[in-house]
Amino acid sequence: MMQLVCADAGTVWGAGDKLSFGDLRASVGLAVSWDSPVGPLRFSFGTPIKKKEGDKIERFQFQLGKVF
Repeated sequence: MMQLVCADAGTVWGAGDKLSFGDLRASVGLAVSWDSPVGPLRFSFGTPIKKKEGDKIERFQFQLGKVF
C-alpha cells in the first residue's frame, strides 16, 4: 500500500484570454493506492485551498485498474 500527499494548481484559458496568475486555483489532498487481488485500487481525497464561486468541487475519487 502506498500513501501520497499531493498538491495541484492550474487554470484554463482560451484564445484571446489574458493569462493572470491570480486566476490560478489550487488544492491539496491524500491518495492511497493498493494492489488488491481484483486489480489496482486508488482512493483520492482532496480539498481546494484556492477556488472561485461556481467551481465544481470533487473531494473524493475512486479508480479501479491501470491507466494506459
